[in-house]
Amino acid sequence: MSTQDIIASLIVLAAAAWLGKRIYGVLHSASGKREIGACGQCPKNPTTNETTQIVEINQKPPADKS
Repeated sequence: MSTQDIIASLIVLAAAAWLGKRIYGVLHSASGKREIGACGQCPKNPTTNETTQIVEINQKPPADKS
């Protein structure tokens, strides 16, 4: 085996390891585990007690017809 073959093999192994890590991360996050740690304002974060209101509708009070 020449040096070029060894370097190419190492690059392929590194790419395969990176791809395996990415696939594992995607599958692990889709496995039903609902923990979100970094976002304190995310509505999916179980530690967030405040509900975020997306749309606020302000209605005018009915006018008196006296």
